Amino acid sequence: MAAKKVLIVATSHEELGDTGEKTGLWMEELAHPYFVFKSHGLEVTLASLKGGEIPVDEASLGAPFLTPEVEKFLLDDAAMGQVLESSPLSEVDWAAHDAIFLVTAFSDDEEYAVAKEKVVPFLLEARLKELGGHYTKAKANWGVHALLDARAPFPLVTGQNPASSRLTAELVVEALGGHKAARPPADCELATGRAGA
Repeated sequence: MAAKKVLIVATSHEELGDTGEKTGLWMEELAHPYFVFKSHGLEVTLASLKGGEIPVDEASLGAPFLTPEVEKFLLDDAAMGQVLESSPLSEVDWAAHDAIFLVTAFSDDEEYAVAKEKVVPFLLEARLKELGGHYTKAKANWGVHALLDARAPFPLVTGQNPASSRLTAELVVEALGGHKAARPPADCELATGRAGA
């Protein structure tokens, strides 16, 4: 049987608003899921809006954020090859993938904690709530928090921040029919009913 396929979608954005401050992918949010997926035999493709080289936030490559998985990723030729030559979204065959994994944003409190609330286009948590979304988060900033809504036909998995990336990926594996992700009750919410119901 062919391996299931996961598409990881990363940013092409390399500057914070009009500040001149460089930004990009937070490497932990890519490295941890990449190796979780690979360890379960999944085929991983990396894409970005524009394709080509994905900008990486330099802060994510230094202490204390340089995790063993990030170091391993940086030394993995196949993984880094996809960062340097990501597929443009316009060329992605979405139907050929069993899961789409988006590398995205922080909670509003976390954006305020790093003084980015005025340079991001919008605060994701506030926007989701404005649109009627049911939003949950860890009790403390930077805590691990992921959610699996396992309702058919399309399970949805979300994670709060870089610290949540590994658990979020493990929940994606679970949603694809793989092993049940280990998750301490304080670190993860498992939703099985309609969000907000």
